[in-house]
Amino acid sequence: KRAQFFKENMGRTVQVLIEQKVDGFSKGHSENYISVYMEEKTEINQIIPVKLIDYFHDGVYGKIHKGE
Repeated sequence: KRAQFFKENMGRTVQVLIEQKVDGFSKGHSENYISVYMEEKTEINQIIPVKLIDYFHDGVYGKIHKGE
């Protein structure tokens, strides 16, 4: 069920609260509780828009969404 939920959210941009740094990644949770990992430098305790790209560890890999 989790994999299906992740699949349904791929390509979406969600708000993510950055909570920690893990092995060179910024890690946080989206408003719908998906664990999100990013390589970009971010500050802990900030909320940022992130586009969900692919499965990664126990969650999803994403990139900061800069707008269009």
